[in-house]
Amino acid sequence: MSKASIILCVYAALVLLAGLFAFIAAPAEANKATSIAVPGTIALIAGGLAFSWRKYPFGGARRIVAVVVCLLFAGLVAFPAVMRTSKMRQWPEASAQWQAATAADPTLADRATADRAVRKTFFNERNSPDHNQSYLMITLWSITLLSVGAAGLLSRIRK
Repeated sequence: MSKASIILCVYAALVLLAGLFAFIAAPAEANKATSIAVPGTIALIAGGLAFSWRKYPFGGARRIVAVVVCLLFAGLVAFPAVMRTSKMRQWPEASAQWQAATAADPTLADRATADRAVRKTFFNERNSPDHNQSYLMITLWSITLLSVGAAGLLSRIRK
């Protein structure tokens, strides 16, 4: 097995672990399917590259493809990471306002339980997610750093 295949396999495994973390850490309100689907797709592609190149020399063209794929993943994951990070800055204040609003109007919590759109609207008006997304920020930034790291390692392989 070539060095590039090993790097890609380790990268795929670590990305899957990040997805598993997101799946386990996600609250009930979150869409847990995407926490596995996105890292799973990245790992599948990286694993496919590793498998297809396991017996062949890792030449210049293959190196460029692998580096570009990893950097593409980094860019695709970094954009939502930046967006989530900026929205999460509003979360503590919006959450405190939600707690105050439900304490002042007990029917608000009942309406939000019956219709999730009530809660989403409340938080959207405050430019905040409707649940704590720290787990997602950690996962997205981790995958971004793993992708950049894999691209860096792959770019340094000579044979």
